[in-house]
Amino acid sequence: MGSTKLKDAENRFIIDTATRMFLGSSIDKVTMADIAREVGVGEATLYRRYSTKQRIVLECATTLCGEVYSRFKKPSEGKNGFEQLSQFYNTFLEIFEDNPQFYAFIYRFDLMIADLPESELGSYESEIDNFRYLFHDAYTMGLRDGSVREVDKLPFYYSTTHALLNLCKKLTCQGELISQDRTIDKADEVRTLIDIVLYRLQA
Repeated sequence: MGSTKLKDAENRFIIDTATRMFLGSSIDKVTMADIAREVGVGEATLYRRYSTKQRIVLECATTLCGEVYSRFKKPSEGKNGFEQLSQFYNTFLEIFEDNPQFYAFIYRFDLMIADLPESELGSYESEIDNFRYLFHDAYTMGLRDGSVREVDKLPFYYSTTHALLNLCKKLTCQGELISQDRTIDKADEVRTLIDIVLYRLQA
């Protein structure tokens, strides 16, 4: 039992360290040798535990999504369904303003994930599903209390969250490609998209 706890603690330390390194630099630039050096183990030891860099990145992404979820799941006592949905969508903006490196990480992770077998993505997908459940609960409450309008729930959820996530990734990672990109504050772009989404939802 003690050895299991020790191994879990070691794994958590490695994943936390690797996540910090990926956020501080990028998935592309941080090597397994860099991570091994930072955590104080041999590179071969790290490969024996995770076998590939993709697998350690996947564990980092799964852990990071769980941490980000805790920001979305804010206290909702006394709030109606629409207010909870407003809180949910505005969290995209909060993270964009104070933790944009998260979107940079997800941008590069999404490029990498295509090479991973679907059988390895179960834990990551479970973390992603938690966001949908949070939306579902707030939307269902909004229908009951009359604060939201009825929409085709699943397509609405996926299209709006994908649009926001992709906008935040683009604005974080692609910078100012043409002069038009400098005509408006980036946070205002995210805020405007959220306003459009909430306008469609509010009863």
